Amino acid sequence: MNKEIRVLEVNINDIGQGGAWAFIKNAMNATTKDIKSNVVFDFFTLEPFENSSNISFVEDNGGKIFVKHTSNKFLRQIKTYFDLRSVLKQKHYDIVHIHSDVAFKMFVEGCAAKREKVPHIIMHSHCAGIDRGHRIIKAIAHNICKPFLGYIGTEFFACSNKAARWMYKKNICKKVRVINNAVDCESFAYNQSIRNEYRKLFGIKDNEILIGHVGRFMFQKNHEYLINIFNEFHRKVPESKLMLIGEGELESDVKKQTKELGIDNCVIFAGIRKDVNKCMQAMDLFLLPSRFEGLPVVGIEAQAAGLPCLMADTITKETDLFGLVYFMSLNQDTELWAEKMIEVLNKVKRQNTYHKMVESGYDISLNKESLKEIYVNVINR
Repeated sequence: MNKEIRVLEVNINDIGQGGAWAFIKNAMNATTKDIKSNVVFDFFTLEPFENSSNISFVEDNGGKIFVKHTSNKFLRQIKTYFDLRSVLKQKHYDIVHIHSDVAFKMFVEGCAAKREKVPHIIMHSHCAGIDRGHRIIKAIAHNICKPFLGYIGTEFFACSNKAARWMYKKNICKKVRVINNAVDCESFAYNQSIRNEYRKLFGIKDNEILIGHVGRFMFQKNHEYLINIFNEFHRKVPESKLMLIGEGELESDVKKQTKELGIDNCVIFAGIRKDVNKCMQAMDLFLLPSRFEGLPVVGIEAQAAGLPCLMADTITKETDLFGLVYFMSLNQDTELWAEKMIEVLNKVKRQNTYHKMVESGYDISLNKESLKEIYVNVINR
């Protein structure tokens, strides 16, 4: 039997069913199928998991979840340092894999791992900007800590080249391994029967255009601008609706905005769903005007569903795998966005993109195995 490799995934939880959680869960699925005894995944998170089935999934695969929450945001990083050290003292970890969107988190957690003499510290950039409050303070802390990451980490990952440039200095960027945010392409592949079923489920008429979006209601995702875009589109195409999948702290603000614009009866707030792959079948165009992203998993999923996509040009061009993604500037008027949506809808014919996704290297049957191999190779190096 091969030697057991124990990995501690830091800053991973299932809040909003985010891309980082999906990325690790896919890797765990691969491990359980192939070499279950080789890699054991534990989790260190500052926020509790939302879904009990995900907790069971981790535990059923031999893992443990350490939740170290604190409500004091100013003391959080200090507490995190000592909490992480405490966990690392409890058991031996071969690898600590730190996932983050900002360098100061990576620095604090990396220092804790280095202090406890963890042999392999992987740093993984998942974003290319700063979200939520205190952004100026966070930006200063990010830029102060950024130069020190190269002295702490042993391996450096990113979900895109843009995310790498955001997180690491130039000398480290040369060492970065870009890990594709792969998805289960087969489950997302375009299916007309599922499309008909889900359009009926959500009350979408045959002559109506359904615009879709998946994302947590937060500053990063730019929902206010998204609603204004759809409002302009709806004026031009009255037979249209918008589906928003996700939850978050700004959801009530967005609902208020739709009522003020008089389009609340045309916007579907679908909440967090486990059937995003099927919901995407019902959509006609995917809209993602984010202020910033690393490389959005939902954008990859949309292309796997054969959806034409219109995204903000703040998002890396690496997201466009084979010509289904179009980009617009957030500085452009929302009316121009609406006109572009109409142009794209008229231009792109929906099709099954499964084979193109596989060729692009974004199918989990290829990529989830590579993450397992990375862990094994890191240990054996």
